[in-house]
Amino acid sequence: MAQLLRKSNLDVLRASAAERFWTYVKHLDEGSFFSYDKIAEVVGFDPRKVPAGRFFIYNVRDRLTRERGLTFISEPGQGYRISRPVEHVGEIRRRVSRAKKQLNYGKELAEHTDLSKLEEKDRKELLSWKEWVTFEVSRLKWRLSGVEKRLADETAARTEKDNELAKRITDMERQLKDLQRWVEKQQRK
Repeated sequence: MAQLLRKSNLDVLRASAAERFWTYVKHLDEGSFFSYDKIAEVVGFDPRKVPAGRFFIYNVRDRLTRERGLTFISEPGQGYRISRPVEHVGEIRRRVSRAKKQLNYGKELAEHTDLSKLEEKDRKELLSWKEWVTFEVSRLKWRLSGVEKRLADETAARTEKDNELAKRITDMERQLKDLQRWVEKQQRK
């Protein structure tokens, strides 16, 4: 019972910390840094010194992603920084790369496990996991290629807009020179 009470208190502490931290973070600008000391000041404890103390940080990070399309970038040993959208592609690549490595290791472990030493139930579960991991690896590769294509399309569209803008500026500069010549001509008369 005491363990349940402690777990319940920890859940309340995390929920309260998440709400206080969200109140602090939700209005910060992209690129804003906040140290572990600042986090401790906002929530009332140092998340590095409490069991599973960063749990509320991940909850707030997920909420920040859903509501503002941003995330936290870890600054090891110092704290976190709110991402700039330009950093997201690199962050996505790092996370997907880590996920693929973990999934590939799981697949490799499943492939090299001696099935004869497993009970039937465990053998079926292992084969099921192997199929799932294989599917997830291929799905992650497909999704990453989709993100890369979208990024390339957006870059091409941005380049096209930049080219159009440069052409308009050149046209306006030409019109301004024509107007200046006309004004000079009128002043001579």
